[in-house]
Amino acid sequence: RADLEAMFESPTLAGSVGCDLQVVFTGAALTPRLTLSALPLGKKPSELAGDRIRGLLEAKQAAHEQLGQTDTWLDRLAYARVHGADQPYETQTPESLLVQLSRTKDDNAAADQYYENELRAHKVNIALINLGDGPLHGASVVVEIPEMPGVDVARRLYSAPGTPDEGVPAGYPPIESGPHGLRVSSEVGRVEAGGRVTVFQQPLRLLLRQPAVGRNLPIHYAVSGRQLSKPLTGSLHVQITEETQRLTAMS
Repeated sequence: RADLEAMFESPTLAGSVGCDLQVVFTGAALTPRLTLSALPLGKKPSELAGDRIRGLLEAKQAAHEQLGQTDTWLDRLAYARVHGADQPYETQTPESLLVQLSRTKDDNAAADQYYENELRAHKVNIALINLGDGPLHGASVVVEIPEMPGVDVARRLYSAPGTPDEGVPAGYPPIESGPHGLRVSSEVGRVEAGGRVTVFQQPLRLLLRQPAVGRNLPIHYAVSGRQLSKPLTGSLHVQITEETQRLTAMS
């Protein structure tokens, strides 16, 4: 048995004993090809907040011009839309609203990041399937995503608005920028014979926007391991289509 295990460990026998690897996208189909829609951003939370404040300013101006009043039921309704119905009403001057308007981008930065990189992102992962009769030891995977208009990958995970960053799950892979695109690496470890191993602990957040519609995105991979005399290389493919569902605004 020791001799047999030594044969499996020998890099000179790469591909001849044990290792017959398949690289696929995870999911029900386990396929090397995916069709994903571009996810346009629409209006970000900071832009929606700015619209609500501008609406409150317009309500104040209309009330003053038509009724000679600074506070009306329209004013109170607009205030509730900005701050929430559970917040007690406070009189606000146009000057204070303009200050709030100037801060909408900073005040909603976390919400914008979460919206762009989590709510409007595809969660994509890949798997190694060992179809051979022996294990693969010390497996590692390098994925390269070429530069393409409308294609990006979130560099980290973001927490939902109002929740601390400590609540973000661990395990998102580091993303490296290169001259021709992005590079992602992961140490996989042992892949048993007949086994399937997910490459990334947390799926990549793939950002697909309108300029990428109609394009085919190749995701290149290189799998290394002690049974492989040279890395196993290939490509997975994502066909990018138009989003079919209407954007829903984040309130």
